[in-house]
Amino acid sequence: MKIHIKNLSELTNNSYLRADFKFAYYYDTSFVRLKAKWKESFKLRQIVSRIRNGKDFSKKVYADYETDTCYIRVNNLKPMGEFTGEDIIFLRDEEIEKFFNLFIDEGDFLITRSGTVGIAFKFIRHDLPEYIRDKNFMPAGYIIVIKVHNLFDDEYLKYFLYSSISRRYFEALACGKSQQNISQADLGKWLVPLQILKNIPVNEIKEKEQEISKLKTQIKEPKIIVSEVFGKYFKLDLKQYSDLEKKHIFEENLFNLSRATQLRSSLKFHHPRSDFVLGKLKEFKTVKLKQLLREPVRRGVQPEYKEEGEVMVVKTANLKNSYIDLSEVEYVSSEFFQKNKKKAGIKYLDVLIASTGTGSIGKVDIWESDEEALVDGHISILRVDQDKVNPRYLTYYLRSLFGYSQIEANFSGMSNQIEIYPNDIEKFDILLPDKTIQEQIVKEIETKLNAQKKIAEQIERLKQEIDNLIEKAILEENKNL
Repeated sequence: MKIHIKNLSELTNNSYLRADFKFAYYYDTSFVRLKAKWKESFKLRQIVSRIRNGKDFSKKVYADYETDTCYIRVNNLKPMGEFTGEDIIFLRDEEIEKFFNLFIDEGDFLITRSGTVGIAFKFIRHDLPEYIRDKNFMPAGYIIVIKVHNLFDDEYLKYFLYSSISRRYFEALACGKSQQNISQADLGKWLVPLQILKNIPVNEIKEKEQEISKLKTQIKEPKIIVSEVFGKYFKLDLKQYSDLEKKHIFEENLFNLSRATQLRSSLKFHHPRSDFVLGKLKEFKTVKLKQLLREPVRRGVQPEYKEEGEVMVVKTANLKNSYIDLSEVEYVSSEFFQKNKKKAGIKYLDVLIASTGTGSIGKVDIWESDEEALVDGHISILRVDQDKVNPRYLTYYLRSLFGYSQIEANFSGMSNQIEIYPNDIEKFDILLPDKTIQEQIVKEIETKLNAQKKIAEQIERLKQEIDNLIEKAILEENKNL
């Protein structure tokens, strides 16, 4: 336990008027020393010509097809100036046309202000994924947009804002009980030592960034790797699928409305890409998912969270469609777990499917812990009969185009209120080769994923080296600030 003693009369020594431990400890141990060292510094607000928040849009404005406008959210921005296009949201052009003046301009700085606060990104189209570079970009409400005066060299500022020095400040300033937030006002108070920033070895950093760029060309999304392996074994032409995916105008026979019990007429359901994948399934012998389970598919329960609880709760946010992230897990009491164990308890090698919500539905992960846990009501539990199917094979299958296309074909609802029901999941068609082939497929996928993991680790090491270079240049001998 850390103890930090502070005289209440000292609260008025700065404009923050904060008495919480996190801020007080940071201010007294780091900020005051930085302020003394950076005597010729500016406040961030002094070097910007405009600072604003992004705009929130309801999920009714989200498009289930590619449009001309991408919606940048907090989860698209990663530390050290990285942008990820995974799970990118497109907005309906006709709905946001009148907000064109809020689009992000080349060279704008984006800084996350809620949730994971303080992640900065300089908006340069060339640094974006190639397939969306020509789009318009709208920032979400949890992002602050900064335009810097053109009198300043913002290349040095970029690396300063990317650095762990800046992130520590933003994290210390963030407040909020359930979700951390930082205001424009607090952001604007951050010190910018412009003269000292010129010590940053930009050329050396750019060399490392080039190494990172080369490594990134070898990176593939896990779901693409999974689909490539299944495509090889079951003759699914991913190039043809990709070409079909680009089609936004096509004809459809109204008789096909009866293909699903929900009688859906949406573009996503009747898209030729879905017809292509589901048609390929008919070329092989399949079994219904229900035949591969020891118990019927069931959904979890609404948890009664307890801060000092003993049993973990797995929520949709914990499912990453490649692993289960338990870094910010919540708990329920043992009593609540025992009461709901039969319905919502999970065991080793249970397969979990996120079953509600646009952007979340269809995420699939496997519980690989001996520790019992509970899932909430938005997750479906598949208890696999391991004599019939390898649980890891089934997990990868459901992540592949063969699995996800069936999720798309069977969910119900509109806008964000979509879900897929247990009885529909049980009807999924599963390609079921013998156990030897299942194990071969799992091994091939995991070998490729492990190779990707090693590349990702190389990238992270280079990012850390860049951060160390920035910190050393700015702090010089004061490395522990």
